Amino acid sequence: MPVLRSIAEEVGYLCSNPACGAPTRGPSKSKGASNVGVGAHITAAALRGPRYDPALTKVQRESTTNAIWLCARCGRLVDNDTTTYTKDDLLAWKTQAIARAHRALETGKTPKPGPSQRARKHDETRFRESDAIMSERQLRAFMNDLDDDAFTLGVEEPSERWIDFFLLEGNQFLIPSIRERCITCARALVDLREYIAFNFFVYPNTLRSRRLALHPHLNVDRGGSGKREEMRRYMEEAKNLHRLVDDALEAYSLYRRTVKEQLTL
Repeated sequence: MPVLRSIAEEVGYLCSNPACGAPTRGPSKSKGASNVGVGAHITAAALRGPRYDPALTKVQRESTTNAIWLCARCGRLVDNDTTTYTKDDLLAWKTQAIARAHRALETGKTPKPGPSQRARKHDETRFRESDAIMSERQLRAFMNDLDDDAFTLGVEEPSERWIDFFLLEGNQFLIPSIRERCITCARALVDLREYIAFNFFVYPNTLRSRRLALHPHLNVDRGGSGKREEMRRYMEEAKNLHRLVDDALEAYSLYRRTVKEQLTL
């Protein structure tokens, strides 16, 4: 507890991630105070833990120098992605967060909670670049096309390029809330893309229009026999398709909403 209290107080109970900076302590009507912060190890306390450093002694691992104060979300973030969030990154965060709190004491000005200007600028650039690849209008055009359980080849390409953009190193969002929404949206689009790859086919009377359709051999309007079993299977596949479409649209809407809340564009 003394270590936790020390690392929380030295950063003013704000998350040390410069792309977050969220407050972690506030009032609670039932408990008096509510804490949503965590003390995270910079290098793990146990073998095979995140960023484990065998050179440290047990005392060093348990000291304040090996601990950083984060909000609960960023605590999970850094331990789930040790490739992105290295020991040097966390040490730099800690130094910056302490300096920010020290400046606040010297100037008497409370640091504004939330992402740093550098993180905001980075994420604004990433958003503009990604939005030029796939705008909301382009995504909805693709989804509207799928209302007919078919689509014209090419309309899906912006969504695929959008996913590929965020797979490139350095193109991920820094602000945790946007990053999480973007990852969720990308996963929903990947799920939809994979479903289409295995379940959509060209049907004979549209070879020239380059349209693919959901199992046309099961759809009586697109060459199916009209047998009950075929119709039952088609309805089941159509239901799966529209569930994936709804999931992708919801994830994208939440992503856009979070961008609007966090960034000034």
